[in-house]
Amino acid sequence: MDVIVNACKITGAQAVHPGYGFLSEKFRFVDALNKNGIIFIGPSFESISAMGDKIESKKVCFFPF
Repeated sequence: MDVIVNACKITGAQAVHPGYGFLSEKFRFVDALNKNGIIFIGPSFESISAMGDKIESKKVCFFPF
């Protein structure tokens, strides 16, 4: 995470799209980008945070069928 944030600062990148997997699911990564004024292209901090907790995610994303 720190390497990517520093790379953004050095290159002047204004946004990051993490792709799939590891960093796309880390709310701490979104928080680090936000604190450095870098846009995260993906779900919000709150959404990622909620999805990390199975009970909370069911409350947030319950869709009756």
